[in-house]
Amino acid sequence: MHLKTIEINGFKSFADRTVLNFGEGITAIVGPNGCGKTNITDAIKWVLGEQSAKSLRGTKMEDVIFSGTASRKQTSVSEITLTFDNSKNVLPIDYSEVSVTRRLFRTGESEYQLNKTPVRLRDIKDLFLDTGIGTESYSIMEQGKIDFILQSKPAERRYIFEEVAGVSKYKSKREEALRKLEKVGQDMLRLNDILSELESQKSKLDTQARKARQYQKYLDELKNYEVNSLVQKYQQVKETNSVKLKELTEMNEKLSNVSVEIDKLDAKYSELKITLASKEDELISKRTEANKIDSSIAILNERILSAETAKKESIIRKDEAKQEIEQGQTDLNDYAAELAGAKKELEEAEIVVSTASEILAKKTEQKNKLNSEITKTNSDIENLRSVIFKCATELSELHNKKTSIDLFLKEINNRIEKQKTQEQETLTKKSEQEKIAGAIKEKITVINLTLEEKKKKAENLSAKINQLRSDIEKNQNELLSKKELGAQFTARMEAMSRNSNYELNSRIKETFKGRVHRTVGDIITVSDENLSVVQSALGEKSDYIVVDTENTAIEIINWLKNGNYGWANFLIMSEIERMQIPQSQVFSGKKISDLANCDSQFRKIMDFLLDDATLKNENIYSRGIICGGTVHSTNRLRGSLETSAEINRLKNETAIINGEIGELTELIKNEQGEIASTGTELNDTTVSVETEKNELMQIMAELTSAEESLKTSVNYLTILSAEYENLNNQKIEKESEIIAITDKISKCSTQENSAKTGFTDADIQMKKLQAELEKLEGDFTNVQIDFSVKSSQMENIREKIKSADTTLQLTSAKIEKSKKYFNDSADKIAAMEKIISDSTAEINKIVVSKDTVDDVLRNIEKERDEIKNSIIELENNLRTHRTHQNTIQEETRTLERAVSSTASEIRQIENRIKEEKGISIEDAVNNYKVVAMEQDEVEKLKKKIETLGAVNLAAPEEYEQLEQRYNFLTKQKEDLEKAREDLHNAINKINITTRQNFQKTFTVVRENFRNIFNQLFEGGEADLLLTDEGNLLETGIDIIAQPPGKKLQHISLLSGGERTLTAIAILFAIYLVKPAPFCILDEIDGQLDEANVLRFTRMLKEFAKISQFFVITHNKRTMEAANVLYGVTMEELGISKIISVHLEGEKVPEERLRQ
Repeated sequence: MHLKTIEINGFKSFADRTVLNFGEGITAIVGPNGCGKTNITDAIKWVLGEQSAKSLRGTKMEDVIFSGTASRKQTSVSEITLTFDNSKNVLPIDYSEVSVTRRLFRTGESEYQLNKTPVRLRDIKDLFLDTGIGTESYSIMEQGKIDFILQSKPAERRYIFEEVAGVSKYKSKREEALRKLEKVGQDMLRLNDILSELESQKSKLDTQARKARQYQKYLDELKNYEVNSLVQKYQQVKETNSVKLKELTEMNEKLSNVSVEIDKLDAKYSELKITLASKEDELISKRTEANKIDSSIAILNERILSAETAKKESIIRKDEAKQEIEQGQTDLNDYAAELAGAKKELEEAEIVVSTASEILAKKTEQKNKLNSEITKTNSDIENLRSVIFKCATELSELHNKKTSIDLFLKEINNRIEKQKTQEQETLTKKSEQEKIAGAIKEKITVINLTLEEKKKKAENLSAKINQLRSDIEKNQNELLSKKELGAQFTARMEAMSRNSNYELNSRIKETFKGRVHRTVGDIITVSDENLSVVQSALGEKSDYIVVDTENTAIEIINWLKNGNYGWANFLIMSEIERMQIPQSQVFSGKKISDLANCDSQFRKIMDFLLDDATLKNENIYSRGIICGGTVHSTNRLRGSLETSAEINRLKNETAIINGEIGELTELIKNEQGEIASTGTELNDTTVSVETEKNELMQIMAELTSAEESLKTSVNYLTILSAEYENLNNQKIEKESEIIAITDKISKCSTQENSAKTGFTDADIQMKKLQAELEKLEGDFTNVQIDFSVKSSQMENIREKIKSADTTLQLTSAKIEKSKKYFNDSADKIAAMEKIISDSTAEINKIVVSKDTVDDVLRNIEKERDEIKNSIIELENNLRTHRTHQNTIQEETRTLERAVSSTASEIRQIENRIKEEKGISIEDAVNNYKVVAMEQDEVEKLKKKIETLGAVNLAAPEEYEQLEQRYNFLTKQKEDLEKAREDLHNAINKINITTRQNFQKTFTVVRENFRNIFNQLFEGGEADLLLTDEGNLLETGIDIIAQPPGKKLQHISLLSGGERTLTAIAILFAIYLVKPAPFCILDEIDGQLDEANVLRFTRMLKEFAKISQFFVITHNKRTMEAANVLYGVTMEELGISKIISVHLEGEKVPEERLRQ
């Protein structure tokens, strides 16, 4: 996969649509600072989902939209599209070409597209997951990213290695699984609460369902009586409705007759209205005709007035034209005489100008000859001046050179003396350095032995910590399981307590303290195997409360009724003790009462079984049993044998689990304390190891330094000897040069003196020629002025002739024009007189027709007034009929309301029977016979219903629905428990895979980093270290580097260039493991010198064989390594444009780039 194109439109400084095409290999993007190169990097980051405006060098996301310039308006949208070649199916999508688009509007709306289809940001990130492409991945390497890699904390640096190891997706899945696990736990707690509540509701609904069935029975009896009453009322109302309907029919007939008469009058009224409208239209038409005649007369009068005015103006214009003709003829004669005199003056002036021209030509020739002689003399002077300057310069250089050589000879003598002294000092220093190197080697041997011992100790402590962590994780999982089981037991006990109405039981005991024992289920103890048998035999009686006397039971029942607290059943010990158990209740085999145990005072209760019950004063009596309270209350006392046994069992198990939880908590606490102490010891040992390593590195650096110093001293002695010989040779050579320079100075001085003499002679001749030229120029100027004056006079005469000729022509034209005006005015006078005559005759004719129209108009107005009077009379008649109609309508509405009321009452009875009794009116009339029931019987039946209190008629159906929901939620609980177990397994599996992949990738990247660092620095050492090798899921990564000739140190102490090369080494080490489809390097070579740039570009070419590289740079060496150059320019201020240059020489036009 590789990036084919990037299309930029309205992003930052790229105002116009710009397309960059990329091939394989290296593409360099160059241009001056501030032209928009890095905007291309920002564009790629932005389309890949960057959400931080700060990372895009802005303050808000709107800043990425082109904001306009002094000459260009801002754009409203920014859009970027990246197109990838996916022919190898690297991206998980079935397309050979994939385009990713991001668009942002200035209104704040944003959208992402995948192959022109709208998608979410999450879809874009999932598409590039574990490909090495992303806003924070290693595929985009900026100067800030280098600082992040090198200066960030070890834990933050881990992110890049997770990308390479391909564990990002596992990490994402683990986080998602943990979120799901937390949600499952919350759902479990919620389900337990719901199930507990449902168990309580089931008990209540069971009681309510039985009560609803009794209520329905009484209701059916009452319904039969009420239906018969409603049928009788229905028949009475229906008869009344029939009578009212008959009266309504008669009234409607009257209303119809009146309406017919009104309709006839309305028709006649409409006919008269139409006739009136016709007369009105005719009247308007005649009035329009009369107005037209008046308008025509006015127009003709206006035309006569205009013609008379035009006639007067033409007469005046005719007289003026006659006067202009006479005056023009006089002027024409005067101008002809003036033109003849001017022509004679011109002939005389031409003779004078010709003579002056000949004199001027002679003076010009003399001046040109003298100027030539001056130019030649001036050239000779310049040549001599050049020779003098050259000689002076050469003399100065020779004197300076001689002085420099004298100083150099003095310096050589000083250096020779100094070298003799340095040679002796170097010999002494060499001897001392040999002794220091020997002592350092002995010290290194001792430190190496100590270091090995401490490393072994650190490994043992690390292994111990890993084992303890594994034990803690195991114990924590067991502790979590115990806590969850304990919570389940506690929730179950609480639910059972609620189901047995524990609160009501406690309230009775507190109120009647000393007179109330526990329930039958509470005073009896039964083994687990006999529990179901005894419970079945007792039935509901296991819930009965044991009291001493009947008076106590009745007092409690009254208390329950008065407070509406609920219902309870009581066993009266005094009654039971007096009873003799019938023979029929004695078992021939083993008694069920023998299967249960209790205190001796309650033993006779065990021998008491069920008996038939009778009703007396609303209390149910059996031998020794009495029941009472309020049936409609939602509380019903429970205290079953099974519930008590189960609660006791749960309490015991909860106590055991709490004990185990305490033991596990203490064990985990001890193990964590041991980890802390072991970790402290490990840290101390690690610090000690690092100290020993640093000391070893320092000593090795000192040894290297000592050996280098010794080697330097030996080399320096050799250099001093060679330099001494070289200085002697230079001294002899410079002494020879001084002799040659002295000879040159003598020759150059002679040449300079000769040139100065010639320069003086030429200067005198030049001044003489200039004086002659000055005198000649004065004569020449006088002649030239005289010629100019005479030529000017001649030109003035010519202008005068030309002006006179023009005036003559204009006067002739004016005369002709005046003649034309004279003739036109005469014609117009005749035309106006004709218009006046014709208009006067037409006005006389129109006045006759106007009188006829006025007579017709008066007749039409008379007919219109007669029709209006007829309409008024008809309106009065209509008003009388409508009043009568309204009276009948009011009576009709009264009858309709009566019919509607009885019909509504009929419908109400029908609906009441249908809704309340569930039958139709036909069934009620046909099937329900009149039942004779006294009112006191009805009241007694209602009282029975009232005694039942509030009844939930939907209780049977609700109980069934509740049972279904309870079973469904129980199944859900089982599913959640299985889901929780599956999530635990999934998280463990993800952790194992993550550890394995991270360990494997880190090992390979670490080895690659060491090798590439050595290549880039041409020596030295570097390493990647885990901060916590025992915790591969969270461990950070440290970087250690030792460039050649330096001691091992942390990267924060390296120079800028060294830090950049180290970051490049990490990048290339990662690419050897998992190359991204493309990589952007944004000015990372800025701090590299010439030699490092060459090594960087050499390696870049090798890696370009496996991935695309886009390099933003100012370095010429980096540009030379590229296959294609893109130049970013700003021909228009604030607008970035692209020019592409292939290194083979082809230049791609900008129009082709922009397509």
